[in-house]
Amino acid sequence: SGTPAVRGNLEADLAAPASWHIKVVQRASNNGKIYVGVETVDERGKTAMPIGTDWYNEACVDTAIFYSSDGDICRGNQVVIESGMPFDAGDVIGIQIADAHLVFLKNGDLVGEPLFGLKKWVTAAVQMHRPGDKVLLLRELAGPAAGKDIARTKVLKAERSKAKEEDIRRREEAK
Repeated sequence: SGTPAVRGNLEADLAAPASWHIKVVQRASNNGKIYVGVETVDERGKTAMPIGTDWYNEACVDTAIFYSSDGDICRGNQVVIESGMPFDAGDVIGIQIADAHLVFLKNGDLVGEPLFGLKKWVTAAVQMHRPGDKVLLLRELAGPAAGKDIARTKVLKAERSKAKEEDIRRREEAK
């Protein structure tokens, strides 16, 4: 029967920016994982694998890159980054592609580091490993709209960082 999965509609060309925002609505169990990521292929219109193929296997190392709800970022069955940033219901996971690299975001914050080695075409997808897991695709953007979305994320991150620094400075002054 396979792993329950869903793919986005947008097939993004690696040469242009792309951005997806996926909200985790419900996690049915802490025992099962949710994978939010991309399937990457060389030819437009091709799929990396039959839907339902579990990404966490050796055959998917070159075609599936994903952020697991336990905080790991994987290429197939290889953990490439142990982020220490698990996600759960209520979190919004961002996937951004720019300059031929991929980044994952959790509620707007960068998870891990940029990943390279994608093939020419990329489609966002989600795998849910427990009945009752639910996600919602909030946005999928490509081209100039995605470029603006990515730039806005960077501005918001800089603003949050500045506010955090200001808060630390105020606390130090108050001592």
